[in-house]
Amino acid sequence: MKAKFIKISLILISIFVIVLLYLNSSYYIEKQFWKYNAGKYIGDVITNQKQIDNSNCQIVFCFGKKLIIEDLKTGENGYYENKSW
Repeated sequence: MKAKFIKISLILISIFVIVLLYLNSSYYIEKQFWKYNAGKYIGDVITNQKQIDNSNCQIVFCFGKKLIIEDLKTGENGYYENKSW
């Protein structure tokens, strides 16, 4: 019984990690419609990775409906919301 519980737990954790990796992938991020919410402003809408790179920013984290970018010079964070859902 204990071994079955451990196996199920590992499967659920693996699925969670895979989903988290997918939501942070550049493939997922570029397929979404990101609208400005607060913080560092690089445009009303983010349409591709080049827009982020050209503004001297990097992606910090993405989880489904939230995208966080960071300005490489000032360290200021920008928050964008997924409007594709």
